[in-house]
Amino acid sequence: ARYAPVPEVVTVEAAAASGNYIAQYQLAQDKLRSGDFAGGAALMRKAALKGLPMAQYALAKLHERGTGVPKDLTLSREWTEKAALGGNVKAMHDLAVFLAEGEGGEQSYAGAVEWFCKGAEYGVVDSQYNLGVLYEQGLGISPNLTESLFWFQVAAKNGDGGAPSKVAELKSRVSPEAAGQAAARADAWTPSPANAIANGRFGAQPWNIGNPL
Repeated sequence: ARYAPVPEVVTVEAAAASGNYIAQYQLAQDKLRSGDFAGGAALMRKAALKGLPMAQYALAKLHERGTGVPKDLTLSREWTEKAALGGNVKAMHDLAVFLAEGEGGEQSYAGAVEWFCKGAEYGVVDSQYNLGVLYEQGLGISPNLTESLFWFQVAAKNGDGGAPSKVAELKSRVSPEAAGQAAARADAWTPSPANAIANGRFGAQPWNIGNPL
């Protein structure tokens, strides 16, 4: 009997070497997990430079901790911003924290509000809670207790441990009508769908599905 030759198995190493940025990101994660911090960081930088938001966020965290690269909050913030602009929702939250605290660059509560709002809309619970704090205190935005109550209720609905006490406190500070409106909005709220690839959901790749032949 004659059979067609079995195709070559695609490996993550070969795909990364050929320039595939998803393979570079996944191989970088493997190297970091195995303790090869310099090799992992170098590959992560390659994927980040090609524009993969998940790799840009991972590289930002490496610079934040000084893992395989120099510890540098300015660079960490720069890569976090690139990842956030590319659609990575964790980067949106982290960029808002950088802006609120003034680490790695200029401090801006208005900028923090903008990015906490984006993270909150995509379902980042810490962003939802922090947005409630900023609306309550009027930091970077006009104070609005009803809007603050709404975001604390959304955070509570999504499992934040500190949000229920803030909900109880704010309900006593707004009118019953405002509290009812905030509760109805929170009950109906659903997160916006986030870009899968930008957030590390790559689906099956040739190097991780095996070779059925």
